[in-house]
Amino acid sequence: EKAFSHNSALCFVIIPEGVETIGNYAFDYCDNLVVVDFPSTLKKIGDSAFEGCYLSSVGWKEGLEEIGANAFSRYGVQTLSLPTTVKTIGEAAFKNGSIRKLYIGKNIESIGPEAFANNFLDRVELLTDRMIQIDETAFAGNTNDTYVYLRWNVPYDVYKDYEHLFLNIYEGYTYLYIQ
Repeated sequence: EKAFSHNSALCFVIIPEGVETIGNYAFDYCDNLVVVDFPSTLKKIGDSAFEGCYLSSVGWKEGLEEIGANAFSRYGVQTLSLPTTVKTIGEAAFKNGSIRKLYIGKNIESIGPEAFANNFLDRVELLTDRMIQIDETAFAGNTNDTYVYLRWNVPYDVYKDYEHLFLNIYEGYTYLYIQ
């Protein structure tokens, strides 16, 4: 926890293989940190681990399962493709960022409140065949017209319970496609 917090000397970080958890606030507010590369052994990124770091490049690896609350607030990358192994995305995990395109993989189980709030999303792809928990504010405050592609292998009566999450939470127009 807080291992490198507020360290303005850091600009590039490679987390070595063998590391399974990045603690809470580990790199928060490292103002010059723009590049981070994760190992395939990483399972969890703690709360606020990279909050306030305007990252422009992140080396995501399969194996990551949990992203904590506020972990990447102010995320600078415009396209975010999360590893398919991610199961949980915490509250405000990517809030106030620059994300335009978002791809969430098949093992997702829950997306917390305001997880992707206040970005510039114009495309979201959610690829899963299981029921997931999506907080009603998970995508709030995105101002672009947003195309949401749901690739769910779930019955329509189940899907319709989720439809309002995507149709009512954006400030721009939202177009919903079911594949």
